[in-house]
Amino acid sequence: MKKWLPWLALTALVGGCAKAPEPEAEAPETISEVSVTAATVRSLAGEIEFTGQFVPPEGHVARVGATLPNRIATVTAKEGDRVTAGMVVATLDTQAQTATVRQLSEAATAAQAEFETNVRVAKLQLETTLAEVNSDISQAKSALKIAQADYQKVKSGSRPQEIAAAQAAVRQASIVRDQARRELRRVESLSKDGYVPAKDVEAARETLNTEEQAVIVAQNAMDLARLGNRPEEITAAEERVKAAQDSLATIRVTAAKRIETARATAEGAQRAELTVKSKRSEAASAAATADTSLIRAPFDGVVTKRILNPGDESDNLTPILEITDGSQGLDFLAMISPEQATSVSPGLPAMITVNGRSVSGRTVTIGNADSATGLIPVRIAIPNPDGVRSGTFGKGKLILPPAGSSVVVPAVAVLDRDGESVVLIKDGEVARVAPVTLGRKQGAFIAIRSGVKPGQSVIIDGQYELTDGAKVRVKGE
Repeated sequence: MKKWLPWLALTALVGGCAKAPEPEAEAPETISEVSVTAATVRSLAGEIEFTGQFVPPEGHVARVGATLPNRIATVTAKEGDRVTAGMVVATLDTQAQTATVRQLSEAATAAQAEFETNVRVAKLQLETTLAEVNSDISQAKSALKIAQADYQKVKSGSRPQEIAAAQAAVRQASIVRDQARRELRRVESLSKDGYVPAKDVEAARETLNTEEQAVIVAQNAMDLARLGNRPEEITAAEERVKAAQDSLATIRVTAAKRIETARATAEGAQRAELTVKSKRSEAASAAATADTSLIRAPFDGVVTKRILNPGDESDNLTPILEITDGSQGLDFLAMISPEQATSVSPGLPAMITVNGRSVSGRTVTIGNADSATGLIPVRIAIPNPDGVRSGTFGKGKLILPPAGSSVVVPAVAVLDRDGESVVLIKDGEVARVAPVTLGRKQGAFIAIRSGVKPGQSVIIDGQYELTDGAKVRVKGE
């Protein structure tokens, strides 16, 4: 037991002389490397970014279709096709119009033939009436002269030469009667063919009766001349003169009425030409309507929309095709907010990007707010669309004129933290978070209305994870 004591004592001595443990070293301080740039003071032209669609220029697009409701027979153009002015791009079903044109043309032809026949008959009737009236008056005058001569004869007494004259009068009256007889036969023949009305036949018959009476009168006169004159014969001769005068007056009145009737008939037949003209006009109008079955392009351009197809019904409210005149370029219809619209005016330059390429233009009109979206339409004229078609969507930006000077920083320096725009500024060896009020943007730069002073070092790289007060140093220093 005693032999272990020295060993234990040595162990205790060695253990008592061991060093105490040293405290742990603190972790090294984190320093973030950043890139900075100085905030400058200058003016920015400004930009307004937008999206929109290429559309035809105002006044350079036409929607063609039927002027009257009709079924479409053919549509010969499709979207993207180039058309020239006057080219037939669609046709309408013309069966109904063709039948109508044929019917109206036939009606106009029939009316013309009827008109010509009526005019010819009316003129012939007027000529016949004038001839008959002149004949009747002439005969009545002759009868009156005979009666007057007979009266003078009776009154003055008969002489051999008077008897001879009475005989001659009988012969003359017989001749006139025979003429009247032949005239009656002629009028009756015309009446059978429908060229002379029945009243004219009756008038001719009355004339014949008159002439027959005249023969009787002449015969009686001759008898009286032979027998000698008595007072009652003189009275009778006087009455015959009066009767002949009354007969002439009656014939003249009747003749005037007949002439008036014949002229009215002729004028009525002539006025019927208005009906013929009306039917011709109807036929021409129907033919013009049938011609509208050919739908033609109003100008050179490109078919931008095909709205209807063969078999569909078209009318003046539903077009078949939309044709755009591409010679004037295209417009781009951009939609911007009302706040942005306050900075926009006609003539501003614009750059639009579509399918990886850019086209330029200028604003032409600023419209009213859309009732559904509240956005303002801005029409931008694109004189050289570089093959872009109407209807294509794109995005772009408007270049605003330079405004007054302001603090400007790279746009990448601005961060959005919890809905607030901030910039991190290098202040000595630490980063400071500075809330900012933004102004207009142009390209890679943006104006700062408040929150950054000119010359301050704005962190533009490495700022996303930094907090206020974080240690920083500039890369490469």
